Amino acid sequence: MGAEARIGVSPAGTTAALRDLCGLLVIAQWESVVGSLLYLGTLLGLPGDHPVQKMSTGVEMLNAVVLFFWLNRRVKGRRTVLRWGAAGVGLLAILVNTPGIPAGPSSFLLSSLVYPGALVWLTVELCRRHGVTLAGLGIAPPRSRTLEGRTRAWQFIYLATLACWVSADFGMNFLTNLVRQMGLELPVMQAEQAEVVGVTGPWHLMTGTIRAIVLEDLIIVGAVTVLLTAARRPAWQIYTLSALLTVAIHSYFGLPALAYLPYALIRPWLFHRYGRLTPLAIGHAVFNLTVGLGWYFSILSSKWIIVAVMGGIGAVYMVMDGRYKKQTARTASAFPLKHVEHPAPAAAGASGPNPQRTVPAVLDKD
Repeated sequence: MGAEARIGVSPAGTTAALRDLCGLLVIAQWESVVGSLLYLGTLLGLPGDHPVQKMSTGVEMLNAVVLFFWLNRRVKGRRTVLRWGAAGVGLLAILVNTPGIPAGPSSFLLSSLVYPGALVWLTVELCRRHGVTLAGLGIAPPRSRTLEGRTRAWQFIYLATLACWVSADFGMNFLTNLVRQMGLELPVMQAEQAEVVGVTGPWHLMTGTIRAIVLEDLIIVGAVTVLLTAARRPAWQIYTLSALLTVAIHSYFGLPALAYLPYALIRPWLFHRYGRLTPLAIGHAVFNLTVGLGWYFSILSSKWIIVAVMGGIGAVYMVMDGRYKKQTARTASAFPLKHVEHPAPAAAGASGPNPQRTVPAVLDKD
């Protein structure tokens, strides 16, 4: 069942759905996309002090101000606790994006969690405006707690982790080594990824993973899919926009960022087809934490660790799938197909009694 069968036309109008998606992408993805493209520019030989870099901080604060007013507008007329909560979260989002805030553990915690949290709230409210519930957004949809739903969840966790590994590990290393060995004058990130993205320890890694799940899973996969579907845009536009955004926010890798295309295409396809977002986010988090912790703990630095993790996820899925197949077989045996005799129509020109044939009856549930 595709997304069109789960998500109706936006009650606010298709144009409003497109407008809300564009605004959400600007205030959510500006820092990541622009920062990555500017770093790509340095790999191409452009100056590092580009004018866009100088205005970036001001734009981020402007985005926070827009988020404050937009979120409060969406909860206008709702319960008092929601209105006060939206005002508080919005003000904190402005605070953490204000230039000159002293650096420290508290300011880092606020900047790492408050703004992504405000984006989550705004995304949910925008989806609600266009008739999409949390279940429609892929968070705890119907039947997700059944054995079939849990089995499907483990399958998607495995596929999401595999897509991350194929793109972010195998594909990236393959393209990077290919460019270097062939001596091609193509942009390739020379520094370590942790240094480029500003991850200095396990705590930064965990908060960065939360931010990545919000930006890449909830917004690039979830919001893009449901809002474009509510605007009745074709599936190829959903996949194209998701892929472009995903490659853009990883463009600091240079040319090897193209290895993210399998990851950027399979995840929105899975969500569009099956409507399950939470397992995709879990698979993404598992990969990020497994690989990222290897930067700081040598015992986790081996490539075999991610293989072992994927093997464990695959084993759980096979166990769950076996249980589900047994349950399906028991259900089928409890309601067997009965075969009854039905007279077949006489052949043209034939005489005498009609020949008989056996025809399966419908499922007898009595």
